[in-house]
Amino acid sequence: MTPALHVQYAGNPEGPTLLLLHGGGVAGWMWRGQLDAFSGYRLVIPDLPGHGGSLGTPFTTIEDAAKRVCQLLDGAHDTTLVGFSLGAQIAVQILAQEPGLVSRAMVVSASTEPVAYFPLLAPVLRASVPLTRLRSFARAQARASFIPDELFGEYFETSRSLDAGSFMAMMRANQTFRIPDGWSENRVPTLVVAGEKELPSMRRSAAALAQAAPGAKLQILPGIGHGLPLQDPGLFNELLAEWLGTQKSQADAR
Repeated sequence: MTPALHVQYAGNPEGPTLLLLHGGGVAGWMWRGQLDAFSGYRLVIPDLPGHGGSLGTPFTTIEDAAKRVCQLLDGAHDTTLVGFSLGAQIAVQILAQEPGLVSRAMVVSASTEPVAYFPLLAPVLRASVPLTRLRSFARAQARASFIPDELFGEYFETSRSLDAGSFMAMMRANQTFRIPDGWSENRVPTLVVAGEKELPSMRRSAAALAQAAPGAKLQILPGIGHGLPLQDPGLFNELLAEWLGTQKSQADAR
């Protein structure tokens, strides 16, 4: 039997489902700024394999993580899928391999350009794992990732508890991910988002995703780096609420 992921449920248990997938190296706590803003929804917030409360389930591949997340949606109705960074790549995989499973989606900062030199980078990444146990290193990483001070405790605990095997598998999956087969058949309304200050490869990835899927729409946000939900949760909430409202209006019109 497939081990279950640790999941936080919040909001209105009778409301439409809003499934939030966090980025790599963090956990479901990164969505704390969304709990009140979307309390009318049934919030489903898993810790991805190898992260937070799901440490007992090692991270292996994006495909495996996508299958585990899909199990959380068995029987769910009117579901919105939202993913950030690694979670966005998993969301893309879900939309490609499980057409019709969700009603709409928002994909934030999903890289789809494989890093050709990853084999050379891998030993450096593996050597950096012990550094994640150091509070000073974690502080620097947290600042670079827009982690607010009030969430640093959760970040440090998550970072230092991520084992080397899951960390390397996650980095390999993240750095070698490409647009999966089936994405071009994705007709689910999907908002693809990237920040103006992210790497050019991230903006190119967003454009490629939006261009390849009939249901996708692209939005590049001025002044935003790689960390929208944490860097500017108010803007993120406004963007998601607007997307949800637009899709509801269009559905009602039909």
